Amino acid sequence: MTDIIWKSTIDWHAGNVGCKIVRYSQGVVTYASTYALVALSLDRLHAIARPLGFSGKSVHSVQLSHFKGLRIRLLVGLAWMFALLFSIPMLIITEARVINGRMQCWVDFPQPWIWKLYITTIAVILFFIPAIIIAVCYIIIVVIIWSKSALNVGEIPNSSGTRLIKNGGHIYVAANNRHFKDSATSSRGLIPKAKMKTIKMTLVIVLVFVICWSPFFVFDLLDVYGFIEQSQESVALSTFIQSLAPLNSAANPIIYASFNTKMCVNLFQRKGKRHQSPTSYNSHMSTNTRTTVN
Repeated sequence: MTDIIWKSTIDWHAGNVGCKIVRYSQGVVTYASTYALVALSLDRLHAIARPLGFSGKSVHSVQLSHFKGLRIRLLVGLAWMFALLFSIPMLIITEARVINGRMQCWVDFPQPWIWKLYITTIAVILFFIPAIIIAVCYIIIVVIIWSKSALNVGEIPNSSGTRLIKNGGHIYVAANNRHFKDSATSSRGLIPKAKMKTIKMTLVIVLVFVICWSPFFVFDLLDVYGFIEQSQESVALSTFIQSLAPLNSAANPIIYASFNTKMCVNLFQRKGKRHQSPTSYNSHMSTNTRTTVN
């Protein structure tokens, strides 16, 4: 939004303090968005790599759930901590100054080698290192899924009507319900369908991240090291690439909604129920209460 306003006004009207705050905020959300993908990939890797249990709501499963909550909070906390830390230079190097007769929020270095060091550092910590970590996570995930799909999973007939699920040398007693079928006997071995759906969604988000950001960093690196000649065409290409990168943040909610259409429909339905009249709402609650009592 700040870039849209700035491109509309051309001049910078928020002053020097506003320049530093806006640039710092842009840096924080950019780093946080990238490192959140790293955290998400690490969480998906752990979800796939950990042993799958069939213990139900036991003490052990409650402890695992508590540990999962701590792990997620730690990953998210580290993502935001690094984002806040790595964005601090933006408070120092950015300032409002007159450029070609217009006030701009600008970053300027006196020596070309400082620009090379700055752009290279940003590319490494914001793109290349996260991309390598994410790639390693998904390579391991694919290997695990491939190996689990080869497990000997099958049903053992039983005259009592109880379903026995054989996994290698272990036999599990399964209730005749859909939940167990979806989670234990999916078409991909022991990987639950919900996890597979989440992995697919995360993979699409990561691919969009790479598609949106790789041209930005590749072009900037080539430019700062002198491999691109300055011309009207290069300026127009630079403007297009710089506009492509922020689209990554706009694409993520669309991807998430496309993979969770049922949740979005339920959300709108709940929102519609909130706008019901008090009479219809009370009647609905009374009906539910009588049904529960009966």
